Parts: sequence; C-alpha cells; structure tokens
Amino acid sequence: MPIMLNLELADRPTQDLVGRFALLVELCEWFITEAVDDMPADLNTPMVLILGRMARSNGVAFSAGELRSKGFYIGSNVTYNLNRLVERGYINSQKNMQDGRSVLLTLTQKGLAVGKPVAEAMKYIDEHVGSVFSPEAF
Repeated sequence: MPIMLNLELADRPTQDLVGRFALLVELCEWFITEAVDDMPADLNTPMVLILGRMARSNGVAFSAGELRSKGFYIGSNVTYNLNRLVERGYINSQKNMQDGRSVLLTLTQKGLAVGKPVAEAMKYIDEHVGSVFSPEAF
C-alpha cells in the first residue's frame, strides 16, 4: 500500500500567508486521501494516525497515558481504539514491569506495515510545512 507523494504541492511557490495556508490545507487533504483512505477497512482514521505516530518513534513502547500526553492521540476514546488495535493484531500489549498499573504498547509487524507508510507521509508533511510556514512568515 504505497503512498504516492505529491511533490508538486510542496514545490509550488507561495508568497503570501493565504497561499501558504491553502498549501497546508492541500497537504492535509492529500494526506487524508492517500494515507488514511487507503488503509485496511478494519481501521478508522484515529487508529491509522496512532499507528503512524508510533511507527515514527522507532519501536519505543508507550503506555496509553503517554500516547495521550505526547499528543499521539487527542480524544476521549483512546482506550477503545487501543483495545481494537490490540484485538486486531496491530499493537502488542504487555504489563509494565516498573509500574504494574499500566501496560506498554508496541507495534506488531502488522501494525508497522500500516504505520510505516503513514509515518513517512507525516515526515514529508512536517518537512514541507516547515518550509511553507517559517517563523519569518509571521
């Protein structure tokens, strides 16, 4: 499930703030269309984004609370989505040996297969948003 990067979006010159904002909107629309809509049917958008953000972290294990506090997930139903990801084999869950009150979450190979292309798309957007919205623009 390769994600096709639209290099024309980022290479288009933008001089004014409105043009830069329009480019940002196009990048986000592209991301949703290419990265999220092409994912397995058993995943919703927040699940895909969780997998992508976890894939960007190079195998680091997180608790559900850390996912929320680090901004990987914004919403009230994080537990629901994480439980579904564990049930469907995208995430491993194991008891935290240092803090028995929490579990640590890591990606399975199946989760990495979905998360890696999403992480690459996120990196692409990060790089190009920074070039479009530099501190000097404000």
